[in-house]
Amino acid sequence: MIWNEPMNHHDHCYFCLVKITGINRKNRVKWEYPSIQSAHRRDLSTKSTPEPQSGTLQQETEDFKTKEDSSDSDFKCDLGTPKPFSQDHLNDLEITAQENKISSNILLKKTISYFVKMYLD
Repeated sequence: MIWNEPMNHHDHCYFCLVKITGINRKNRVKWEYPSIQSAHRRDLSTKSTPEPQSGTLQQETEDFKTKEDSSDSDFKCDLGTPKPFSQDHLNDLEITAQENKISSNILLKKTISYFVKMYLD
């Protein structure tokens, strides 16, 4: 749903118009929601916005793939073929994550003990 700018807050604010008092299990089935112009969906059949041409997106993607940064002579960009991670690299990442978790727990315990000591003194 695309929300338009409300014209008048009193008449066009959906949240102000919906009265939630008195809603219970018995009468919520027959509850009617207000119809507000600023909350209506746009009609997709109108041609108010131009449709994108199918070839432009593919052209932009190809242009992006061929770009290289000219400031670095050793830079080579290869977006066409993905490079899988090696198991050693994944193991190193896991060890690093575990070390970070341990160090963050130690830091948390030290911080708590500092504030407890400060509170008790």
